[in-house]
Parts: sequence; structure tokens; C-alpha cells
Amino acid sequence: MCDIIKLSIKDLEELKNICEICQQAKQSRLKFGNGRIKAERPFQIIHTNLCETHWNLKVSKIRCDNGKEYVNKDVQVWCKTRGIIMDTTTPYTLQLNGKAEKLNKTLLDKVRALLFDSTLDKEMWGEAFYCATYILNRLPINTLEKTPYEMWEKRKPNLESMQIFGSIAHAKNLGPQKKVDERSSKLLFVGYALNGYRLWSQEKCSN
Repeated sequence: MCDIIKLSIKDLEELKNICEICQQAKQSRLKFGNGRIKAERPFQIIHTNLCETHWNLKVSKIRCDNGKEYVNKDVQVWCKTRGIIMDTTTPYTLQLNGKAEKLNKTLLDKVRALLFDSTLDKEMWGEAFYCATYILNRLPINTLEKTPYEMWEKRKPNLESMQIFGSIAHAKNLGPQKKVDERSSKLLFVGYALNGYRLWSQEKCSN
């Protein structure tokens, strides 16, 4: 019928600790090999689905798929005038644009996990995406032992403001109030703003 699978006590304990939310959000196939040249400095090669740079760094190569947003005369002329090489993948072989595809997969895995764990509607995927990006930029990269935030800002991120996506938040009610009015509103945390948080009111959206 089948080979016998022997599991140790340690293996059984690890199986107990499998996160069901993670399985629902991140289940994937085995890795696809990629022998393409890696960049040696920031922005030497951009792996992209859609991207632009606001930093004063020279882009040498754009690695992308064969989508019409890239493979068109305007983009080709724009790249040529700036000395940028267009490195397109083989048609229908997304794996060759592995960096961009992997980042998209990582972000979408986190988006699904945030939505499933919070039980918020799928319509909140945009907020979950921004929140997932914020989190990812503050997670260390194994090969560098630093976070993307630290690489750009030259300082470690402050994690004291981190909150659980979809958790209850009480926001101060501003403006004129009567003595017996509620001083706060019950909202849901859905992300981070420049100097605060993004909060969502289920009541206002349902009305």
C-alpha cells in the first residue's frame, strides 16, 4: 500500500504546532531553480511588476516579465536614453522573474494570514497589503541580518508601535462634547500612518 512513515516524538510535537492560519495563507509548491546573476548593490537590478525609484541611485537593469506595461516602445526608449538594460523573462515562465514573484507571494501570504486571523472581510485586502508591507520592511533579511528599514534609514526600526491587525482600538473623540458623551470610539486597527494608526469603523461602513 505505502511505505511506513516513522515519526519521532519531536516530529509529533512539531506537527501539533503547525499554524492552521499559516497553512491556509501560505501553502505553496516546491521551489523553482534560478541561476540568474544577482545584483551586487542596491538598485543595480530592479525586479519588478511595477516599480519606480525615488532615491538618487543609478538603475542598471530592469528585470521583468513580458507584460505590455514593460514591452512597449515608450518604455524601451525611456530605458535606452538612461542606459538601462531591459532583461525580460522567457514567455510564460514567471519563475525567471523570481525576486519580484517571490516578493509578491510573500506579501500575499501575509495579506491572507492577516485577513484570515482577523476575520475581516476580503474587501479589506488593500489595508492588509499596506500593513503586510510595513511588517515585512521591519523583518530581518537572512543573508544580511538586517531589516530593509535599517538598510535605508541607517537605524533600527522602533517596534513599540506594532499592533495586531484587526484588533480593537479606542480612538479619542475630538470636537465639542457634552459632559456625559463617550470620550472614545471603538474601532479596529488596520494599519500604520506616518504619525499614528489607520483605524476602521465597521458601523460607519455598514450604514
